[in-house]
Amino acid sequence: MDLLINELKSEKGILILDVKTNYETKEIKFAVIGKSLSKEEISQFKQDMNQMGYEGCSFKVFQDAGNIETINKIDDIQNSFLSNQQLLVKKDADLLEKDREIFTLKNQLTIKNNAVFPFNQIAKEIKALNAEVEEVAYSNSIVTNFENTDTIPTFEIKWNKKIATKKKIEETKKLQNWLQAKLKNDKIIVK
Repeated sequence: MDLLINELKSEKGILILDVKTNYETKEIKFAVIGKSLSKEEISQFKQDMNQMGYEGCSFKVFQDAGNIETINKIDDIQNSFLSNQQLLVKKDADLLEKDREIFTLKNQLTIKNNAVFPFNQIAKEIKALNAEVEEVAYSNSIVTNFENTDTIPTFEIKWNKKIATKKKIEETKKLQNWLQAKLKNDKIIVK
């Protein structure tokens, strides 16, 4: 009997404690710590006992549900969860950093565009040239004829409603010529 228990200890790496043998009731009891014994291993143990001449003996194996194998699996799951959480925190930090970079670059681009193209100053000059101008808008229009794509600087002028349509057309053309000369860009359109 001791041979079978020692075999379990050495081959399976199982810690067996509190072996109690009762010869009167032909009963063997022991507790297992560490890796649990499977039903197949218990069945094999019974067969080995019978082959060694212990027929009619019963034995009970006490296995804790919270054995080391289960604890190890729980630890693995916890470690995996913590790793995933750390990755998520790192990704969140990376995204936050990227958002900051985008914000900074947008601000730098706005500052650069204002330095390169002084819209407010040009709008004031347009108003000084023609008092009938009520509003000035500027944008870069992206235009394509499906062979070529181009960015066209576009000014939109809102005129005083009292001004005649013919006069608006003449003044718009004058502003377009003036802006093309001032900004040295023949692509400028005024609407």
